Amino acid sequence: MRSFRFQPDTLLALALCVIKLLIHFFSNGQYGFHRDELLYLALGEHLDVGYMEVPPFIAVAAKVSRVLFGESLFAMRFFPAVAGVFVVWLACRFARELGGGRFAVLVAGLAVIVSPAFLRSDTLCSPCRLTNSGGCSPLTSCCVTSKPVSRNTGCTQDS
Repeated sequence: MRSFRFQPDTLLALALCVIKLLIHFFSNGQYGFHRDELLYLALGEHLDVGYMEVPPFIAVAAKVSRVLFGESLFAMRFFPAVAGVFVVWLACRFARELGGGRFAVLVAGLAVIVSPAFLRSDTLCSPCRLTNSGGCSPLTSCCVTSKPVSRNTGCTQDS
C-alpha cells in the first residue's frame, strides 16, 4: 500500500489557508451584526426562490449557518471565512500552475491574506463574497486544464 504525501508547496498553501481561517475566527466576534446580516437572517427564516435585494443563495446560507451553529456572529460569518480560505487556496494554486515555486505560492497566499479588500469582504456575510468565490471555480478549472502556449511557435508545449 502506497502512502500519500503532500508536496511542500501544497503543505504551504494549506498552512496559509489555516492562517486565514484562524484570523477570521478570532476577529469576527469583535463587532456586532451588520444590518444586512440581520436581513439575511430574516430571509433565511422565509426562504423563497428569489428576493428583490439579493440572490436566494444568501438566504439558504443564512438558514444553514443558523441551523448548524445557532444565531451568532460566528455562525453568520462562518461561510464568508470559508469562502476566503477558498480564494487563498486558488491564489496559491494559480501561482503553482503558472510555474512558480514555493516562494511564489507564499507571496500569492500572503497577498490575498493581507489584502484589505479580502479581509473586509471575508469578514461580513454578503452575497458578493459568496457568489464571487463560487465564480472563481470555473476559472480555476480552465486555468489548470489548459496547456501553456509557446510565444515563439503558438503551439502548446506538449505538441
